[in-house]
Amino acid sequence: MVLELSGAEPHGESGLAIRYGENLYQVQHPGGDISPCESKEHGEWVKITDRILIPQYLTEVCGMPPSGRWISFRELPWGNNHYAAFKLEVMDPLAKRFGSSPAEFELACQMINLTSS
Repeated sequence: MVLELSGAEPHGESGLAIRYGENLYQVQHPGGDISPCESKEHGEWVKITDRILIPQYLTEVCGMPPSGRWISFRELPWGNNHYAAFKLEVMDPLAKRFGSSPAEFELACQMINLTSS
């Protein structure tokens, strides 16, 4: 059921492969070990935030297709619980770096293929 709802695909004998951001990750079952699919080395390092968010997504996936509208971090399931850390680690540094230059922020987003549509 998780495969159908999440858009993941079978990977190996008991795992799945799922796209997360720009990368494709493999998640092993049982155990939940996560590593990049492109990795040639077993157990290549995956950021702790990704190790938290990928299983959380897989356990809460409902199969709802993208709505085409952006939502705030607080509107995500459990978003309020993580908002303070998100603000401190993401929003504040972006505001400090690009706060006086929205055009520069837009250019940086374009450089990494991040768009609002």
